[in-house]
Amino acid sequence: MKKIALLALIVVLLPAALIAQTKQINDIFDKYEKKRSIKSITISPALLDFMGGGNNQETKDLLSKITELRILNVPNTATENGTQIRAMLKRDLDALIASENFTRVIKVDNSDEKMEMYMIKGNKGVLLFMTSDNRTFTVISILGEIDKTVTSAVMNGGIKIKSDKR
Repeated sequence: MKKIALLALIVVLLPAALIAQTKQINDIFDKYEKKRSIKSITISPALLDFMGGGNNQETKDLLSKITELRILNVPNTATENGTQIRAMLKRDLDALIASENFTRVIKVDNSDEKMEMYMIKGNKGVLLFMTSDNRTFTVISILGEIDKTVTSAVMNGGIKIKSDKR
């Protein structure tokens, strides 16, 4: 009986924990997108639905799993009170990744460029990308039903993740 009660408690609390992770990511994006020199893009479910994938059912299925896509692009020259904004953002993201149930999927360190991808699987899952070079720090957050098809699409180029290098 205790096992059933414990399992029921886990089933009730797990969605709340996943929603909290999504809220924390959105809070970080909300905090930094208001800062001067920061470029921000938010793609809503309505636009994702509108994009729809045309006649390609695979693309439609993939887009239907994504509930929101957010991008922050921080130039290395952006500062606040003498501190690089990219360093503050990275610190906030690292704290979130450490405190939550993120799994690092990949890390690439190529002298001039760095890229990290983290994820939380599930119906309220998250894919989080951080890329940096000598000019910019870019963070991309994909929220939604993160499963094998979504991560495979990202890894195989079905969803292209590219930062602005201008």
